[in-house]
Amino acid sequence: DADSVAHSIYTPGSQAVLNVVDAFGKDILVQQDDGEEDSTAPMEIDRKKLGEIVFAERSAMAKLEAIVWPHVKTLITDEIDIQRQKWTKECIASNKRPIVVLEAAVLLDAGWDDLLDGVWVVTTPRDVALARLIETRGLTIEEANKRIDAQ
Repeated sequence: DADSVAHSIYTPGSQAVLNVVDAFGKDILVQQDDGEEDSTAPMEIDRKKLGEIVFAERSAMAKLEAIVWPHVKTLITDEIDIQRQKWTKECIASNKRPIVVLEAAVLLDAGWDDLLDGVWVVTTPRDVALARLIETRGLTIEEANKRIDAQ
């Protein structure tokens, strides 16, 4: 799930976070809530604030993609390599051939198709996509429409 991998690169203090903050400014940061009054917890990116910026302007989205996508591709490649090493040992003994399924809405745009032997495309009606974004991410209909239009 490339979306989950993308979320994982936003770990406070990671190189990806530092790159995103350099590009979009410290206004996109929020203090992590660790329950302490005088918290020294690291700052993290407020994904809602960042989303408001990048889904409002295509050039901002392109800037974010240029920062984030290489980090995501590296993590995906690393995971595929780990699985390949595991399978090599298991498959020699069992004569089975494993497959990897990579769910990535931006697969072609990001140029990750070079990682794969084949690509399957699944689509959904706009109204279904809107309902899912509203339900799973708590977006307003306007925010959900912006995200779909940006894709």
